[in-house]
Amino acid sequence: MKRKITVLAGLMFLTASIFAQKHDFTNIKKSEDSILKNSLGKIEKNTERYPQKGKIVFHKQTNDIKSSQTNKQRLDSIVSQEWNESYWITNHKSEYTYDSNGNMTGSIGYIWDETISQWQIFNNEYTYDSNWNVTQIITYAWEETISQWFLDYKVDYTFDSMGNTTRQYEYYWDKITNRWEGTLGFGYTYDSKSDVTQQIEYRWEYTIRQWVFNVKSESTYDSNRNRIQVVSGSWDEGISQWRISSKSDYTYDSSGNLTQLIAYIPDETSAWVFNYKGECTYDSIQTMRQDIGYVWYETTSQWVIAEKNEYTYDTNVNIIQ
Repeated sequence: MKRKITVLAGLMFLTASIFAQKHDFTNIKKSEDSILKNSLGKIEKNTERYPQKGKIVFHKQTNDIKSSQTNKQRLDSIVSQEWNESYWITNHKSEYTYDSNGNMTGSIGYIWDETISQWQIFNNEYTYDSNWNVTQIITYAWEETISQWFLDYKVDYTFDSMGNTTRQYEYYWDKITNRWEGTLGFGYTYDSKSDVTQQIEYRWEYTIRQWVFNVKSESTYDSNRNRIQVVSGSWDEGISQWRISSKSDYTYDSSGNLTQLIAYIPDETSAWVFNYKGECTYDSIQTMRQDIGYVWYETTSQWVIAEKNEYTYDTNVNIIQ
């Protein structure tokens, strides 16, 4: 069972990597995040995104959204509905506010709670630095019984001189202690091309109320900014050191398509041993047609096929099967 889980995780990892590179998900997910990416910014946490892999990217506001001129348009609200066999049901809506320069300063979100048949209301406030990077988002929740807003959630961001996000810390408001408590944190280091070379995940230590190391990954790139290796590890508090837990090597074709992934784990002597391999093939228009996952069997010292996926597209290169 353990081997099967490893194989499936590897296949999902490889497939996610390929599709993040080859498909524009904003055309598939017409959601609030994709609509807002030009007015506020979209956080991209997917470590398989190409070429800014693992990076939190804030897309600068476009003139159409940012301008305060009357002949320009900006988003005032979003209403989301789902089809219930015979009629549409509104399940989410958002309203947005702006400053005099057209920069978004707040948003109010409504989520329909079917159990109590009423809207759950959340208010988001945004803070910017001098370069119009979002440095903080604070979320308030509406308490209907007392008709009052109360603190709910917060995210803090820091940036380097290139506008790359270097820290992202998430908190929730503890109603008992009346203070912010951390939930998850990330730190990023970049090379001169703004590709992520190191990503550290932090966890919140409640006893000392501080962020502490949790897991880390370090990435290496080729001259074309293709990520060719990732080494991951976890923090050992007992010895106050990082322990390396896995390594992945990536191979690309001349068009920059990921064709092979080989994953390794350390043995008892800390030497790297094979664990998983994925291979992908593409057609003449660089569309992935097939990927195959293999698992390494030490007893026979060979790769054995675990699973194969084949993809069919329509004339617009949308996956149909």
